[in-house]
Amino acid sequence: MQHRQKIQRRKLFAAGLGGSMFGLSSSVSQASKFMDESEVHDVIVVGAGACGLTAAKELLDLGHSVLVLEASRRHGGRIRSHTLGDTRIELGAEELYLRRDNPLYQPLLSELGRNGLVDAYVGSTFFSLDGKAPRSEDSKAIGRDRDVRNYQEYLGLYGNLKQHRDFSITAADDVLSRYNVDREHRAYHLYENGFAGAVFGASLDQLGAAGLAIQDTCWALSDSVRGIGHREIGYLDLLDKAWWTNALRHVKLNAPVTEIDRRGQFVIVKEASGVLHRARKVVVTASIGVLQAGSIRFTPELPGKTVDAYRNIGMGHGMKIALRFREQFWPDEMSYLTHEGLSSNCWSPSRYKRGSNSHILMCYPMGHHADQLHTVAAADPEKLLRVCVEELDRMFAGVPSQAYLDGVVQDWTAEPHVRGSYSYPMQRTYTSVESSKRKDLRISVEDKVFFAGEATNHHNPSTVPGAVQEGQRVARTLDGLL
Repeated sequence: MQHRQKIQRRKLFAAGLGGSMFGLSSSVSQASKFMDESEVHDVIVVGAGACGLTAAKELLDLGHSVLVLEASRRHGGRIRSHTLGDTRIELGAEELYLRRDNPLYQPLLSELGRNGLVDAYVGSTFFSLDGKAPRSEDSKAIGRDRDVRNYQEYLGLYGNLKQHRDFSITAADDVLSRYNVDREHRAYHLYENGFAGAVFGASLDQLGAAGLAIQDTCWALSDSVRGIGHREIGYLDLLDKAWWTNALRHVKLNAPVTEIDRRGQFVIVKEASGVLHRARKVVVTASIGVLQAGSIRFTPELPGKTVDAYRNIGMGHGMKIALRFREQFWPDEMSYLTHEGLSSNCWSPSRYKRGSNSHILMCYPMGHHADQLHTVAAADPEKLLRVCVEELDRMFAGVPSQAYLDGVVQDWTAEPHVRGSYSYPMQRTYTSVESSKRKDLRISVEDKVFFAGEATNHHNPSTVPGAVQEGQRVARTLDGLL
């Protein structure tokens, strides 16, 4: 009863005072207009990705009025499912984590059934070296290769805090000092593509060595992952049904936010169209890339600590490129391929999708390689697909070109309302196991504007569960203030 009375008082307050106690700020255009002169939302959420939709879901369940403004024409953020051939594939987030510290695990498992989650990477990792055909890490030739052994050692070493105390160096500096591996070295692509790109969505020289160690130490999710085994079900399809269904009715698409003005009693949120909305609180779940680009104007300007926080969290440049072929030309035992080309890493999502009749390779270029391919894609998307197929030709004796059917490119860096793949630790992102710019970005601005997303998660950044946890966190915070 007490909770219901609190809600009723809020509604009366909004109806009685919302239209009379707030004057338009001088920064708002005369052409701007309010959607509803009397309506004051408890919370406006900027962004309908995993964090934003979760925050809306939780707040709605608690009885608060919520409006979600999404800049693009679709919800889901960096989760995007797509059908290629007869199979649903993921052009964004793909991996599903197990139960540990994962609020999504049980709802998704209940929806899919126990057999719906399957091992996504079964078999061996293959490496290409010296321009030769890829070979399995289990082969004797690869096993005896000293450069490969050093790389495998580093995979077990980068997260060691005792070995990484210097916050001034990058991972590239670290690899150079330990193994004398620079950009011209025959094994540099293993670190650049197979480690920095595949795991952190960045290039080796962009990652802070000590920050990597701290982030790895703080990690709370499972180390192993699963995929969705049903051929016709995508990650976004599953989340729509099992997680944030009630929030979708409160999303307004094609509504990019250009200004957030907190000077008055209520926060005014302005869309690019000029439409204005009032709210008691605003949650900004826009990506680090969007914040760094200055796509949203904050009036007054944000505190220096907030700006310093998002400027010192990296935002990876990346893309996913799915290629469909008439036949499978790669070895059955190949679970993952790290090679020397721009497309960097490949695996077969159709392999773990039960009943799939398609033969699909997913390529995963990140960091500097993604930047180069971004330039190609901007001029000619079909040329980018040909570049990827031609790189495979060099490793598989020309068969890929003969078997190629079609493909699709998702360039996350080119998305104006995303501007990148996911966050990574720069040299100043973490200062200790307890402190980070991620935590600094969580600090509210005058208890009116709140930031949340995968980038603000100190323990599980760059993941969908991490974004969901941040949506839950900010919803709990706001419930205590409203």
